[in-house]
Amino acid sequence: MVMTVQSSFAEQEKAAGAVFAERFGVELPEHFGDPGKEYNAVREAVGLVDVSFRGLIELTGGDRLRWLNGQITNDVKELKAGEGKLAAVLDVKGHILADVAVYGLPDSLWIDVQRDRAQPVRDTFDRYIIADDVVAENAGGRHAHLMLVGREARALMSEMVGPGVADLAPWHHREAWLGSLQLRIMASRWLAMPGYDVIVPADEADRAWEALMYLGQSRGLLPVGMAALDLLRVEAG
Repeated sequence: MVMTVQSSFAEQEKAAGAVFAERFGVELPEHFGDPGKEYNAVREAVGLVDVSFRGLIELTGGDRLRWLNGQITNDVKELKAGEGKLAAVLDVKGHILADVAVYGLPDSLWIDVQRDRAQPVRDTFDRYIIADDVVAENAGGRHAHLMLVGREARALMSEMVGPGVADLAPWHHREAWLGSLQLRIMASRWLAMPGYDVIVPADEADRAWEALMYLGQSRGLLPVGMAALDLLRVEAG
């Protein structure tokens, strides 16, 4: 039996009026009282989404790029630190095991995958690491994951951490700081509109939520639950 886990942002979301439901093995906000208002916030301003339903696999070792290039559907053998690409992981029959985003870091690769697919993907990787200098670790528990998305997302990101991050090419990423809070910011396009995934150390989740909610007030930011997110995902195809 798979146990439902709690989001790293649960306490802050409860205080914001969240109604929770299980999604992909995680207890996540279904809405914060008015899914329609949350949907409109993304379309007209900016929304803050708890994307704890995404997991993270970390690859380390000197052969990681060459090895991963043979395991997924996109070419990543020349992927540089700060770059990212979308891909899929296939099983031995060519069926899709998971869709992923691959991010290059100076000494590792991050593979962003749906949380309930992270362990199956990691186990599949392990079977094909033979004599390669590669280690695959399910690292989702070390990180907390949010998304800022909407018409005003780029302007808000520029105000918070500067235009250099706000103007990143799609799927590229960079480290940034909000005071003493360390962030990894990805220029994601999950909803086919301006968006940024924000990944922080799990023990800084509360500070990250509170900082983004506070700084986003000037741009009309609202927390957005899964009900509104589902509508936006369908519209984005």
